[in-house]
Amino acid sequence: MLAAIAISLAVLWRALDGGFVYDDIALVQRNPSLQSWSSFADALFGPYWEFVRPEGGESTVQWRPLTMTVLFLGGQLGASQPWAFHAVAFVLHASCIALVFRFAERWLGGVLPAFATALLFGVHPLVVESTAWISAVNDPLAALGLFAAAVSYLSWRERGSHGLPLGAAAWFFVGLLGKESAAAWLLLAPLIDFVARDGVRWRAHATFAATFALYFLARCAAFRSPTGGLDLVSAHLELPWPRELSFRVEMFGGYLGLLFAPLHLNLFRDVRPAIAFGDREFWTAVVWIVAWSAATAFAWRKRERGFLLALLWIPAALSPLFVEIEALGRCAISERFAYIALAGAALAFGALIARVKAPIVAWTLTLAVAALAAWKSRDRVAFWRDEETMFRGAVEASPNSPYVYWGLGRVLLDRFRRTLEFDTLDGALRAFSRSQDLGAADEKGVRDETVLVTVEDRLQANVGYAWCVLLCETYVQSECWGNEAEPLFRTIVERFPDSAEAHTGLGVALAQRGDLPGAIAELEHATVVNPKSSEAWFNHGSILARAGRLDEAVRSLEHAHAIDPTDPEIAIELARALADSGRVGDADTLLASLRERASKNADVWLVSGVVAARERRLADGLAFVDRALQLNGLFGEAHLEKAKILYELAQLDRAFAEFGRACELLPSSFEAHYQCGRVLFALGAKAEALPYFERALALAPDGKFVEELRPKLEEAKAAAASEPKR
Repeated sequence: MLAAIAISLAVLWRALDGGFVYDDIALVQRNPSLQSWSSFADALFGPYWEFVRPEGGESTVQWRPLTMTVLFLGGQLGASQPWAFHAVAFVLHASCIALVFRFAERWLGGVLPAFATALLFGVHPLVVESTAWISAVNDPLAALGLFAAAVSYLSWRERGSHGLPLGAAAWFFVGLLGKESAAAWLLLAPLIDFVARDGVRWRAHATFAATFALYFLARCAAFRSPTGGLDLVSAHLELPWPRELSFRVEMFGGYLGLLFAPLHLNLFRDVRPAIAFGDREFWTAVVWIVAWSAATAFAWRKRERGFLLALLWIPAALSPLFVEIEALGRCAISERFAYIALAGAALAFGALIARVKAPIVAWTLTLAVAALAAWKSRDRVAFWRDEETMFRGAVEASPNSPYVYWGLGRVLLDRFRRTLEFDTLDGALRAFSRSQDLGAADEKGVRDETVLVTVEDRLQANVGYAWCVLLCETYVQSECWGNEAEPLFRTIVERFPDSAEAHTGLGVALAQRGDLPGAIAELEHATVVNPKSSEAWFNHGSILARAGRLDEAVRSLEHAHAIDPTDPEIAIELARALADSGRVGDADTLLASLRERASKNADVWLVSGVVAARERRLADGLAFVDRALQLNGLFGEAHLEKAKILYELAQLDRAFAEFGRACELLPSSFEAHYQCGRVLFALGAKAEALPYFERALALAPDGKFVEELRPKLEEAKAAAASEPKR
C-alpha cells in the first residue's frame, strides 16, 4: 500500500508547483467565503457557486459543504498559496489509493492483485485532473467517502452482517457532502451483494437509502426548495431527445475508452448539439460498449467474481452522470467525473493479475502497465502549470470550441494588462476573433451544428474583442484606428442588455473618451444588473474618483473590496480614494496589510509612497518608492513619484534625472513632461525646458495647468531664440 502511494505521488509531484487556473481563480483564490471564519460559516449553508451568481443559487445544482471546508482549511494552513491546496488534493488521493488497496485485497484475496489495482488507480492519467486542478478536489473527496463506505461494508459483511452498517452509512454521508457523485453508492452497495451471490442485505440498503434521504433534506434546506436544487441545470444545451439518447451512448462509451485507453486527454470536450450518422466518435463509443458487454457476459458465465464486479462497477459509478446531462455543464465527458469509476477499471486489472500463475509474469505485467500509465500522467501534469499553458493546450485539443478560444483570449488580455506587450494583445485579439468565427454562419447563412455555441460564448467573445480594441486605443495608439471601442460596446449592450460585463466595458470606454457622467451612469447600471460584479463596482469607484466625487468613490470601491478582498488592484485603488478623501489613517492601515500579503506588487509600494509623501513623510515615501523600483525598474509612475519627492526635498539634480527617466517610460504623460520642464526652468536651463513644455502642451492642450504653463513656455522660447545656433 505504501509503495503504491509513494510511486503515485512521485509521478504527480510536479503538480505541487502549479498555480491557480480556470475555476480556481473564482472558486478558491478570490472566493470571499474562504477569506474568514464568518464568511466561511455562511457559505456552508448555501449553493456551491452562490458567491459569483447575481441570482444566487438559482443556477447551480451543487451543494458541497465538505469541499468548502477542505478548501478553507487548506487555505488557512498554507496562507492561501496554491501549493497548500495541491497538498490537500495529494492527501485525499493518497487516502483513496489506500482504500482501493484494502478493498481489492479483500475482494480479490491477495496482496499482489491489490497492489496492481491500487498502483494503476494511483498513476492512471485520469487522476491528474482531480489532483493537479484544485477545483476538482471534490472528486477525490467524494471518492474517499464512497471507498471508505465500500471497505466498511465489506468488513460488516465479513463479521456476519449483524445490526446495521452504520460505519458505511456514515462514510457514504461524508462522500455526499463532498460531491453529489457519491450517490453512486446506492447502486454499488447492492451490486456487491449481487456479485457475491450470498443474499441481499435489505437492512443495509434501507440504511443507505435513509442516509441519502437525510442528505436530501439538508439540500432542501440549503437551496430553500423542496427539490433540493436537483431540478436546476448548469448549462442550457437544448438537445433534442434523439441527441440526448445518442449522447448518453457517446458518454458511456467515451468513458470506457478513457478508462481502458487514455490516449486523448482533453479538459474541454464540448457536447456536440448534432452529429452525422457516420460520426467516428459515436461509433467508437459503440465499439467500446460492445466490448464491455462481451467482457461482462463472459465474466458472468465463467463466474469470475473479480472481473464481474470490476466491469459492473463502472456503469454504476457513472450512473449519477446520466440523470441530467445539463447539470454537468457543457463538458459532460470530463476526466475528473470518472474518478470513482476508475476504481472499477483498476480492479479489472487487479483481477487479471490474480489470474496470472507465474509471479514474475504478474510483476512484470503490473510494472509495465503502471509505467505506461505513469509516463502519460507525468506528461499530463505539465498541462496544469498555469492558465496560459492550460488554455494553449486546450486550443490544440479542442480547435473547434469557441469556449477555449475566448478563454485563451481572456488569459492573454490579463497578461497584457500586466506587461503592456503588444504581441500579447494581438494574440488575445486573434483568439477572440477565432471564437467569434466559430459561432458564426458562413456566407450562405449556414452554421456548423456540430459546434456548441452558447449565449455566454457569444457574449464573452464580443466583450473580449471590444476590450482588446479599448486597451489598444489606450496603450498602443499607433496600432489602432481609434474611437472604435465605444461603438463596439454599444452594439454589445444592445444585444446583451442584461450583461453587467457589457455595461462595464461601455462605461470604461465612455470614460476613456472623457464622458464621465455617461460612464458613471453605465457603471451604475452594471452594478444593478449584477450586484456581485467586483469589476463593475471597481470601475464605478475609479471613475467617480476621477470626477472628484470621492465619498461616493470610496463607497463603491469598498463594495468591490468586500466582494473580492483578494484583488490587490481593488485594494490599491481604495487606498488612493481613502487618502484623497482625507481618510489617511484608513488608507495607511489598508496599505500596511497590502505590503504584508502582496509584498512583491510594485503598485502597493508606489501607492504607499504617494500617501506617505502627501502626509509630508518624505523619507518614508522615498523608501516606499525605491522599493517599488527594486521590484520593477521600468515602472514609469514610480520614477515620476520619486522625482516629485526629490523635488520637494530640494534635490533638483536628482529630481531632474528621475523626471527624465519618467518621460522616457511614459511618453504620453503630461505630468512627467511638465514637471521635467519645471525643474529645468527652476535650474535656469530655460531653453532645455522648451521641448518638455511643448510636449506637455501637446498632450493636454486644455489641461488645468495650461495657464501656468504658457508664460513659462514663452520664456523658454525666448531663451532658446537668444542662444547662439550650433
